[in-house]
Formats: sequence, structure tokens, C-alpha cells
Amino acid sequence: METTELKKYQEAFHKIEKEEEINERKKFKKNLILFFIIIPCLLCLYFLLQQNSGFHWSLLPLLGWGCGILSWIFTLPNVDKTLPNKEKEAEKLAGIN
Repeated sequence: METTELKKYQEAFHKIEKEEEINERKKFKKNLILFFIIIPCLLCLYFLLQQNSGFHWSLLPLLGWGCGILSWIFTLPNVDKTLPNKEKEAEKLAGIN
């Protein structure tokens, strides 16, 4: 590869990585907003309709969804399994091949 092609490839690859990072952040924000809207509604519904059942069912979505959000926060951004796809896409954007 020539230096200009290499430069184009690196710029395209960086652009793809940035776009993916931005999309992931948007997805996370939407998920977090929904979490803070839906979970309080479920808790209110539980306490309004409480019939001394003894089973606090509204904790199940709180724990499940909360674990999902925590795992999303703690996933390492450096661990990337889609690298070959990014490389192919970067080659297309750079006009290589």
C-alpha cells in the first residue's frame, strides 16, 4: 500500500470506529432513560396494587435490567470482535480493492 492509500485507510477505519462508539453511546442512553422511566412505574404499580402477596415481583425487572445495564457499563471497549468487518469497510471507504 502506498502512503496515501494507507492514510485514507486509517482515516476511514478511525471514522468507522467513531461512528460505532457514538451509536453504542446512543443505545446506552436510550436504554438508561427507559430504565429510569419504566422501573419507577413498575414499583408504583406494585405498591398501588399491593395485596399482601408477600412476593415483590417488581424487583425482578429491576434486578434483571439493572444487571444488563451494569454489564454494559463494565464491558471493555478495547475488546472488539468485529475488527475484520471494520477493516473491510475501511478498505471500501478508502477505495482500496
